[in-house]
Amino acid sequence: MGGTVAIFRREVTARRDLLLVALAAATIAWLMPLLPGLQNHDPADVRDVSSSALALALGWGLAIGLGATVFGSDLSAGRLGYYFARPVRGLAVWVGRSAAALALVFTTELVVVLPTLLVGGSAGLALGVATGWPLAIAFLGVPVLFFLVAHAASIMLRARTAWLLLDLVGCIAVGVVGLMTLRPFAWMGAEIATWVIAGALLTALIFALATAGAVGTATGRCDLRRTHAALSIVLWSVLAITVGAVATYAGWLQSFEPGGVDRVEVLSVSPTGEWVDILGSAPGRLDVRRRFLISTTDDRWLAIPHQDRWWWNSMVFSTDGSRAAWLGVGTGAEPRSLRYVALDAVELEAVSTKILVRFTADFDLSPDGTQVAFVEDGILSIYELADERLVTAVRLPEDLRKATMFFLDADTIRLYGLEPGSEGDSIRIAEVRVLSGKILRTGEITEAPDSFWTAFDSGVEIMVVGGRSEEPVHGVRDMYSARSGELIRTLTGRFPRLLSRGRIANLRKEDDGRAWLVVESLDGVNLAEYDLGVGVDATLGGEALPGELMVVRIVDPAVPSEGRRADLINIETGRWRPVATGVERVRAGFRWKSGAIGTSFWYVNQPAANRLLTDRTGALVRWDPDTGELIHIIGGRD
Repeated sequence: MGGTVAIFRREVTARRDLLLVALAAATIAWLMPLLPGLQNHDPADVRDVSSSALALALGWGLAIGLGATVFGSDLSAGRLGYYFARPVRGLAVWVGRSAAALALVFTTELVVVLPTLLVGGSAGLALGVATGWPLAIAFLGVPVLFFLVAHAASIMLRARTAWLLLDLVGCIAVGVVGLMTLRPFAWMGAEIATWVIAGALLTALIFALATAGAVGTATGRCDLRRTHAALSIVLWSVLAITVGAVATYAGWLQSFEPGGVDRVEVLSVSPTGEWVDILGSAPGRLDVRRRFLISTTDDRWLAIPHQDRWWWNSMVFSTDGSRAAWLGVGTGAEPRSLRYVALDAVELEAVSTKILVRFTADFDLSPDGTQVAFVEDGILSIYELADERLVTAVRLPEDLRKATMFFLDADTIRLYGLEPGSEGDSIRIAEVRVLSGKILRTGEITEAPDSFWTAFDSGVEIMVVGGRSEEPVHGVRDMYSARSGELIRTLTGRFPRLLSRGRIANLRKEDDGRAWLVVESLDGVNLAEYDLGVGVDATLGGEALPGELMVVRIVDPAVPSEGRRADLINIETGRWRPVATGVERVRAGFRWKSGAIGTSFWYVNQPAANRLLTDRTGALVRWDPDTGELIHIIGGRD
C-alpha cells in the first residue's frame, strides 16, 4: 500500500500543471456571457452550458491522452524500469499511476464546473443531461472507459506483435455480440432492460480492461511485448466470460412463454375470435415484453419478433381467420419481409417470404388468405402467397397514390384516397379488379373533416366519418354509402357501433349524467332506448351473440372500487343477462386499419371476437355462452 501511495503522489505532482489548464477553462466559461452575440441570453445559463461542455471536453480529452501515454510511452522509451528497480510490485505501479491519472481527470472536471456550481448553477442540466445516473456516467464513467481503452490500444499498437490479430478478431466479435445482445431490447422499446444490458456490457468492458491492464503491467513489467501478450490474453478471456454471461442473461429476459405471462396488452383480434395478437410481460423480466399470436380455443401459440412501434408490423388477419400476416422487424426505412402463418395448421410455423415492402405501406389479405395486396409509392401490387407470384401491379392515379384498402372479395379491392391540395379533405373512392387491374371510380366524399376517423360495417357498405375523439364536441358523425360516398344522414351521440342487420348502437349521455343505449336503423328510425343508469361510465362492446350487445359499466357508482361488470342486452327485447363482474372489454374488438384517410375501424369481427374480456388480475379471458364461465387464455397476477 505504501508503494501505491508513493507512486500516486509522484504522478500527481509531476502532472499538476494540468490544473492550470482547468483553471483557464473555468475562466473562459465564466467570461463566455461577455462574448458578442451572447448578451441576450441569461448569463447563468451561458455559464452553465459553457462550463459543462468544457469540463466534459477537457475530462474526456485528458482521459484519452493520459491513457495513451502514462504506460505506453514509458514502456516504449524504457522509462518504466525506474519503478521496477525499486521494491514495488507491478500491481502497485498499475494502480498508483492509473489512480493518479484518473484523479487528475476528475479534479480538472470539478475545477471547471465549480465556479458555476458555487453561484447556483446545475452542471449538465443545460446540456439536456438529467441528474442522477446519466450525469455520473458522463463525468465519471466515460473518462474511466476512455482511459482504459486508450491504455489498451496504446499497448497493442506500440508492441506490434502477432497478438494484434487476436485483438482485431476479439474486438469485432465482442462488438457484434454486444450489438446483437442489445438490439432486441432497443427494438422492443424496453428502456429499463436496454439500460441494464448496456450498463452490464460497459461494466464488463471496464472490468476486463482494468484487469487486463493490471495483469499486463504486473507480468510484462518493462517488456512491452510481454505486456501486450498478457494484456491480450486476459482481456479477451475475461470479455468472453463476462459478455457471454450478459448475453445469457439477456436471452433469459426474452425467453418466457405464454404460460409465464402476467400482464397482457391485446393488439388485435382475428375476425373469428379464435386468435389474439398480444404483448405480454413476465415477473422478473424488467420491462421486457414479448409478442405472441395466441389461440383462444386451444394451446397453440407463436412468438413474433416485436418492435416498439407495433403498427410498423401490425398483424392482418384474413376475414375467414385462416391466415395472419405481418411485416418483419427492421431499422429505419429499410424494406421489411412479409411473413405469414397458416392458422389452421396443427403446428404453427411462420413463413418468411421474399416480398419486401416498407413499413409505411398499407396491406391487406384476401378474405380466404390466399392473396396479399400492397399500396406503396402509388402502386397497387397483388401477390399469391403460396408461390409469391405477382398477380397484378397497377399504377394508381394521383388522388389514390396513398389509400386505405379493403380486400372486399377474391375479385375486388376497394380504395379510399385523399386528393392532394384539395379544399378540405376530399375522399376519393374506387374499386380495382384483381385479375385485370382495371380501376373503376365509384364515388367521392367532398367535405370530410380536417381531422377524422372512419368506421365501416362488416360488408364495407356504409361508413361513418367523424372526429378522432368519442366526445361529441369534436364534430359531427356523418354516415355515407361506402361505395358511392353519398351522404345518408348525420348521427348524434358518441362513437357508433355498427351492428348486424343494418343497425347502429350508440351511447347518449344526459345533462344529469344518465346514460342511454340508443339503437337506430340506417335510415334513422329509433328502434329502442335503454336506461343504463347515472354515473355508470358505460362503454359498448360488440355483439357477443347475434342481436345481443356487450355493455360494460361500473358495478355501483357509489362505490367505484367495486370495479366494473359486463352484461348482455338483447337489443330487440331489452332483456339483460349478466356476464361477469370485475372485468373490462377488450378494446381491440374491431379490425384497426391505417392509411390515407386516418384511423379506420372495421366491424368485421364475428360474435366470438366480442366475448374476450380482461379480469381483475389482468388476465385475458373468454366468456363461454354455453356455460356462462370465463375461460382463462393468458396472463393474470395474483
